[in-house]
Amino acid sequence: MKPTNSFLEMLKVLGTCLLFIPVANAEIAADYLIDRPSFNGTTRSTDNLTFNVYDDDACTHLVFTQAKAAGDSSISYEKPTAQKVKGGTAPAKAILIHTSLTFTTPPGPVFLQVSGPGILALGDACQVQVGTGPYRSRYHTSGSLNTTSLNATSSYSQIDEFGTFNKESVGSRIEVIMDSRARSGTFGGGASGVQFQIRIDGNPPTQGNVGAITTSDTTDFLSIFSVFEGLAPGSHTVSVWAKAAPAGTSTGVLLDPGGWGGRIIVKETY
Repeated sequence: MKPTNSFLEMLKVLGTCLLFIPVANAEIAADYLIDRPSFNGTTRSTDNLTFNVYDDDACTHLVFTQAKAAGDSSISYEKPTAQKVKGGTAPAKAILIHTSLTFTTPPGPVFLQVSGPGILALGDACQVQVGTGPYRSRYHTSGSLNTTSLNATSSYSQIDEFGTFNKESVGSRIEVIMDSRARSGTFGGGASGVQFQIRIDGNPPTQGNVGAITTSDTTDFLSIFSVFEGLAPGSHTVSVWAKAAPAGTSTGVLLDPGGWGGRIIVKETY
């Protein structure tokens, strides 16, 4: 049956409506702890308070901002009850600012800074918002590690690159795990072992361990864990490097000899 003109027009209207469906926003409960004497002595109901939301724990990457009058009905001010421990220091007098903010939330937790007359943060000025996120992780798994061998020297050299991944958030950290068999190669020139290191974009990790095999012409299992902080969002490349230690050379260093399923897993976490 041939569709009628009225039916075609209806499809056009429906298609246009679908094109303009807005991205769904989320409402978060925003809480910010401040000094009570400073607030009570300075802030007026007509003063503007600025709520800045960030997706990193240093509050450097702004994702949302909104100003509200201090007397806005959507803001409440609560006095948390804090008890002094016998012999301890008296707790600071505090006010908890509570409101709600509606915006397109990033995939991880968010952090809040509030500014305005009389606003003096208690504790960290960059305060995590409980219940946001949730804390999510993203994973990338490499392909085969059995790609090429390396004739290692006493300085780190790259065995190979094992894939790229895309870092989504400015505030996240990257964790990399390699579990694989590896071949040490043939030692020479004073070498007593081979060390293996995971790198991103050719750079060593912020913290982590190196793998090592200390017997010539042998295959052993390696488990390496590395953490990379401060990476910018975008595409990054994972590689594995090796060197003979404490000196000398090793000929024929190889990951996952025989191709038994060794892999590198990259985890982006918050």
